[in-house]
Amino acid sequence: MSLVLPPNPSLEHLRNQAKALLKACRAGDPGALARFEAVHQSAHSASHQTWRLSDTLFIIAREYGFASWSRLKAHVESIAELSANRELTGTVLGADRQPISGAIVTWIELTMDHPAPRVRSSTRSDDRGHFALPMAGADFSNPYLNTILAQGADGQVGFESALETPLSIALLPHTDLQLTMMDEDRVPVANLSINVARMFRGKTHVVGIPSEMRGLWSATTDRDGRCVISGLPRGVRVRLAYDDETWAAPTLEDEIDLNTSDAAQTAAVRLLRGGTIEGRVVRADNGTPVAGVRVAAQGAVQRVLGGTATTDADGKYRITQLGHGFYNVALLLDRKQEQQLTACALEKVQVRRGEHLKDQDFALIEGSIITGRVTDRLTGRPIPGVSIGIYGPARPRSSAMVQSAVTDSEGTYRACVPPGQQFVYVLGRGPTEYLAPPPGVDITLGERSEIRQDFTLTPTPENNQIQVRAQRVSGEAIANEQLAVQLRNRDGFQIAREITASTDVEGRFALTTREEALQVSAQWVDMRSTSVAGTVGGEPVTLVMRQTTQLTGRIVDSDGQPVGGATLTLVEWRDGRGASRERTRADGFGCYSFDGVIPGASYSVAAEAPGYGQNRSPQTPCESGACVSLPDIVLPIADRALSGRVQDQNGSPVAKQGVLVQGRKSKPQETITDELGRFSFGGIVDEALTLHLRADDGMCHDRTKAYAGEEDVVIIRTY
Repeated sequence: MSLVLPPNPSLEHLRNQAKALLKACRAGDPGALARFEAVHQSAHSASHQTWRLSDTLFIIAREYGFASWSRLKAHVESIAELSANRELTGTVLGADRQPISGAIVTWIELTMDHPAPRVRSSTRSDDRGHFALPMAGADFSNPYLNTILAQGADGQVGFESALETPLSIALLPHTDLQLTMMDEDRVPVANLSINVARMFRGKTHVVGIPSEMRGLWSATTDRDGRCVISGLPRGVRVRLAYDDETWAAPTLEDEIDLNTSDAAQTAAVRLLRGGTIEGRVVRADNGTPVAGVRVAAQGAVQRVLGGTATTDADGKYRITQLGHGFYNVALLLDRKQEQQLTACALEKVQVRRGEHLKDQDFALIEGSIITGRVTDRLTGRPIPGVSIGIYGPARPRSSAMVQSAVTDSEGTYRACVPPGQQFVYVLGRGPTEYLAPPPGVDITLGERSEIRQDFTLTPTPENNQIQVRAQRVSGEAIANEQLAVQLRNRDGFQIAREITASTDVEGRFALTTREEALQVSAQWVDMRSTSVAGTVGGEPVTLVMRQTTQLTGRIVDSDGQPVGGATLTLVEWRDGRGASRERTRADGFGCYSFDGVIPGASYSVAAEAPGYGQNRSPQTPCESGACVSLPDIVLPIADRALSGRVQDQNGSPVAKQGVLVQGRKSKPQETITDELGRFSFGGIVDEALTLHLRADDGMCHDRTKAYAGEEDVVIIRTY
């Protein structure tokens, strides 16, 4: 089986592969000799030392399926020429699926060098709704880094985070968001400038709003703390930003869901005082300040958003608008710096509301080196473009920040790290043409040392397929149609972006996958199927497409009064297991609805709201055609507290220890102990609770029972 060229192949990388192969052959490397002999019939009789670069260029060409190096070279050059002139094309459609002319179409991108969203290019759709944007130089390594946003003349907006061509962008009807901003004491906050920082649609489409576009969706509060942001698309989720360092940036829980109704939507936002982390970055050897280094703070254990800053000429940085919580603070070095310099992160730095932490300094050192090679297990060939993740002193496992390196054309990676214990692994799920990567490994490095850690990946067999058939309820095949297919793993987590599958005359199609089993569902026109389990080589999966329906209900407190603004999650149940599907919020009367619900399964709705605990409706079967009204969900008041301390087995306090609390009606919460080993939780329902100690690897230990209201729960750490 021939190797497959990457989307944007490089002649330089291919030549480097040939040079490395020639060097390995002359050194008598068995794997290199086997590759040479597989192509050159005279390899046995020729001396290794007589082989030339032209010989290994020929081998590289043959391995990629070309008759000669000249033909491979011509192919790569034609791709480069095509890429330079290639355009991303598409069509802008209205809600009625008719083309929209004159729409402004903007390509918004994020890159490693420019982490803030910025406008890459812009154009207008023509009379047929068509548009074209140049693709030369775009970074396609991660589709979430690129979003195409379209704005119609009447203010309607649509966006897509997939860079398929041609692309179809449907404009969404717009709505107004009426905000009321209050501080911790519920006093209105006047003269606060607010803008939309991000918009989310579904689970896979997100657009960051560049600074030059934020005026489209912005407002300033009046003396009553009120304002209106107009022209927002319905059915999306928005994250706000405030132009005032006094207040902490919104958290994930503060994101606002906009429903699909034509009425103006309202939200009351409680502002909390923000904290600050500041410090300096210098060279450890001479104390010289280092300018232009990005410093990032990311929540440790808890669901708090962090922030970033860049050092000035004196090496100083200042990260603002941090919420109450614990943070890991680390340096994000550029590609040149990270080749030889590194620094230990500041782990679990506590920031209290309104607190300003100073002297959070970093000293850059010449680090130790982790290097290695990623190869194909069957052929021994190098695999370029594989991301390697590293947790260690520079990126502690107590937060999601991870150091990464990417294999080059020879399958080789290199990373500079501080001395100490490191966890090295293939980041993510690895290349799509290979099975799931092997588990990571723990290694330890001394000062200015070097260690090698290789990985091998197993190619996905060509027959690793799940057979699928799509049909109507009557059994009639959905033949010669295109379906939007969603794939989830056994645990219900989405493992890939929505894909398009074409059925044959019998409604069949095949999914090639590296998974042993998948949960498969599909959508066609206004019909959907439930998720069905399929296994590689097993019986064909049958997807029964049904007309969607609607679930409605109401959220109330223990007195039967409506709870407005509650967060609702739709849970689909199958074979005794639940999987989250959609999320929305209740209106001011506590009412909610989920549209487009797939019949043929049972559903429940989980609810929570600020100041309350959590609860859910009973599992309810859903059939086609009928709107299903669920019983009221009663949320209990969460006005209790719980506090305690963590000790080791000798009775000494354990600082910076993760603690998790859970209850039947209390929302799960996590915190970290202070320097005296103390912890506390608020917003708990009056009930029995379970406490766990959370290790940095995410595992829970030392379960302890408690009851809401206790003030000195002692947990003994034994792990």
